[in-house]
Amino acid sequence: MKAVLSILALLLVTQIANARDTEGFETDLNLGLNLTRGNSETSTLNLGAQTKRIQAPHEFTAEVKYNYGRSTLRPDDGTKRTDTTQDVIEGETQYNYLFSENTYALVVFSALKDEIAKIDYRLIGGPGIGHYFVRNDVWLLSVEIGISYLTENQDGDKDDYITGRLAQKYERNLSENALVWQNLEYLPELEDFENYLLEVEIGARAQLNGNLSLRVVLQSRYDNTPAQGKKHNDLTLLAGIGYRL
Repeated sequence: MKAVLSILALLLVTQIANARDTEGFETDLNLGLNLTRGNSETSTLNLGAQTKRIQAPHEFTAEVKYNYGRSTLRPDDGTKRTDTTQDVIEGETQYNYLFSENTYALVVFSALKDEIAKIDYRLIGGPGIGHYFVRNDVWLLSVEIGISYLTENQDGDKDDYITGRLAQKYERNLSENALVWQNLEYLPELEDFENYLLEVEIGARAQLNGNLSLRVVLQSRYDNTPAQGKKHNDLTLLAGIGYRL
């Protein structure tokens, strides 16, 4: 399954790289880097790429993200210890087919690997139906519902089951140069609603000049049945720059 994750990431990055020369694609690259040196040494790197192509009745989106962090401690005894604090790679791709002005059929697939949360792999994919309640030049609001197949290896325990999927997406253009967005996805196991995943993302982007922009993103990933000894919720605040190809 590690090979599946690597292949997915490679396909997404290749598609995003090729999108620059493909008519109709809109592609963004993101970078965030934090460093501290002195009494403490920490490093955090965030990389991301997103691409989308909207050409009715077809809509395609793809995204890949990588977050890595580490810290170095120097106790009074003079020793040195470096720990990895974050090591996450994830990707998602979605295809929509509009069969009316605002309603569409969809297929979505995602993959996740999180070393700290002991998720060796988590693959989720399936069909669904979505509806745009509002979609214009100022704002967008959509809701999606469907079913998905989930397979994972979490701390050595392999599992697979069918989940429901409820997703909601919101975007708002505050001006020609500023955008805010919010996404939510809820995935409960159909045979055990106590076993569920809940992901929320809230973000803002402000254009600097040309193709450069500033980005701030808050991400929350909640797992109601995490690996043994791990917390339910992973919360990440990312700040960095974006570049539109």
